[in-house]
Amino acid sequence: MPNSAWPMRVRALCWLGRQRRFWWASIQKATSLSCNLRCPIDPPPSNKQIDTTAMNTLSRHRRILLILLALATVLVAVFLVKRQQDRLAAQPQAQPAPLMVRQQHLLWAPVTLSLPLVAEVQAVQEANLASRFSGYVMALPVAEGERFKKGSVLVALDTAEAQATLQRAQAELTRIQLQQASLSAELAAVQAAAHAAQERTRRAQSLYALEGIALEQLQAEQSSLAAAQARLAGTQATQSAYASSLHAAQAAEQAARSNLAYATLRAPFDGMVAARPVQAGDLATPGKLLLRVVGLESQRLLVSLPEGVAAHGLRLKDQVLPLKAWPEANAQGLRRFEARASGLLPGSRTPVQVITYQGQGILLPDACVLGSNGQTAAVFLLQDGGRAQALAVALQASGTEGAVSTDEGLKGRTIACGGADVLSRLAAGVPWQAAAATD
Repeated sequence: MPNSAWPMRVRALCWLGRQRRFWWASIQKATSLSCNLRCPIDPPPSNKQIDTTAMNTLSRHRRILLILLALATVLVAVFLVKRQQDRLAAQPQAQPAPLMVRQQHLLWAPVTLSLPLVAEVQAVQEANLASRFSGYVMALPVAEGERFKKGSVLVALDTAEAQATLQRAQAELTRIQLQQASLSAELAAVQAAAHAAQERTRRAQSLYALEGIALEQLQAEQSSLAAAQARLAGTQATQSAYASSLHAAQAAEQAARSNLAYATLRAPFDGMVAARPVQAGDLATPGKLLLRVVGLESQRLLVSLPEGVAAHGLRLKDQVLPLKAWPEANAQGLRRFEARASGLLPGSRTPVQVITYQGQGILLPDACVLGSNGQTAAVFLLQDGGRAQALAVALQASGTEGAVSTDEGLKGRTIACGGADVLSRLAAGVPWQAAAATD
């Protein structure tokens, strides 16, 4: 037998030995299972099943090894992290740099607060000039925005139609007056005739009582008296009708004369032309707007404030004007206040300041309060050792100058100022350092 075949025999014997041990173990295991389950022994596995079992066993060993390696890696990482944390904890902590804050010493003193607003300027005096009769506009010597003096000619209208109307009214009045005179003479004659008929009837009645005349004569006189009285009543009624016509004619003549006087429209006060909707040559009809003028002596300043905000006055440049509340709110539900001033342009808007507080208290600038809602806010009392203590305070009013508190416990205290960012860091416990002190 060649020497090269010896190793192959050895390998084969080794393999057979392993197979025999495997089969023996499998038989014992199967026997044990058959005893427990009372089932027949399975036939011996094939070589393919043996190889599959071996591979599964190897894969299971590999998985176990990988799991152990992963656990070891995690344990090592946890150990290193814990060690680093302990090392960092052992090092001294860096202290934050102190905040540079401005100190504010609180004093009890007179305080005035205000809110900036824009006031609407309206004219106290305003007039709309219109024509009382139909006529063409002959002259408009003023333009929009132009100022004028009281009594100045603003509009001149053509008077031809007004003159004709006046002449017709005068002619009608003259005619009625002549008829009235004729009726007066006729009335006098009728009254005399009625009086004479009454006297004749009275005498006839006396004679008839003495049987001096016949009954027919008495009846004739009575008929004459009745006719005279009827003529008198008719004449008096006509006279009354002409009297009414006379009054109407006189009123028409007076109206025509007055309308003619309004052919020239003059300024009722010192002011300015706010609107001129017509031009020279346009036809003016009764009631048509020709000019709208406003006075310049006094103007009305209107401002609006929410309900609950006090208004003690209105500051316009260097003067403080009193405010008067209107009895009703505007369309937005805001209260309206009015002040009077002069020298402003009606229809314009001007910046003003409404005084919301005026009295004794402690002024708290906006840079010294945190979390203000108009009623409460927080201030920070400066203490020794670079620490600050937060304190809630009640506010009476707010304005552009800051807020005011009437808490007498703040009198003489020193608080930190520097804005919301600085105060928020003080609330977080950051130490402070004085940058400047103001009294």
